[in-house]
Amino acid sequence: MSRHEFAIGGRILDLLEARAPGATICPSDVARSLEPDDEAAWRALMPEVREVADRLRRSGYIRVTAKGEELESAQDAKGPIRLALQAPRLPRSKHDMDAARALVAAGYPAVAPVLRGMLEWVQDQNWPVAFFELLPFLATIGLPLAPTLREILDGDDEDWQFVVLQHIVKGNAPLVDALREPLERIAHHPTPAQRKIGLDEQAREALEP
Repeated sequence: MSRHEFAIGGRILDLLEARAPGATICPSDVARSLEPDDEAAWRALMPEVREVADRLRRSGYIRVTAKGEELESAQDAKGPIRLALQAPRLPRSKHDMDAARALVAAGYPAVAPVLRGMLEWVQDQNWPVAFFELLPFLATIGLPLAPTLREILDGDDEDWQFVVLQHIVKGNAPLVDALREPLERIAHHPTPAQRKIGLDEQAREALEP
């Protein structure tokens, strides 16, 4: 996301966290808080607020509802929508250890709605929330991670691929079987960037019986 989009996302989460548990906000609350003195400006901001809300929903930070029904996308609603925090809460920073520990304490399947967001927080294994809490916990979950892990392995973030392969996939036979196709591709037909960081070797090791 751009710096402007990060500002919108941060404002959505700040407004929700300031409300009572279970409370919701309207996207217009976010737009008005960012452009309080210019009605035309906050109205022009509304499509972008909805787009950022969709990204937060996809990562597991928030829920988007209309008339009490949860939506797959803020763009699908023909009328007003509401935004609510997802529970349990994802970390807000790489040092947000309280949130990371709360996720681990909640356990699976309680964290099922936020698995994608948890995997996004391990893109850098040196982040405290990743190294000390989330990576060891995610390694215990197994097959429910397979759809998102496949997206990661099919993507172009080689460092993220290395982290999940080394810390989550290797040694987990059911996951290796579920991800055999992308693992075979990386093992035998890596991109130059994947070969440069030894990702092909990691994939071959994961595939060894």
